[in-house]
Amino acid sequence: MLQSLKATPGLEWETVKDGEFRTWTNYEQELKDSGFSHVEIQRIVIGVLNANCLNEARIEEARANFLRGQQALSESSSGQSTDQPST
Repeated sequence: MLQSLKATPGLEWETVKDGEFRTWTNYEQELKDSGFSHVEIQRIVIGVLNANCLNEARIEEARANFLRGQQALSESSSGQSTDQPST
């Protein structure tokens, strides 16, 4: 959770210390103290989980993107598109 949020510009923690695993659970209280509502905190948590977790739909999307890329590479190849018949 904290590693994902670390890239947020301007984000600074008061009680959460990088590298001190016992402090990571303080993030929720700090967000509350900063004025975030419970709903907003849950949206942040869900966003982090969605970004970091795999599910079947995301795997299928990645597979389709990969195959489209492979097809584009083969179409842009300057080589022959078919095998030569053996003689």
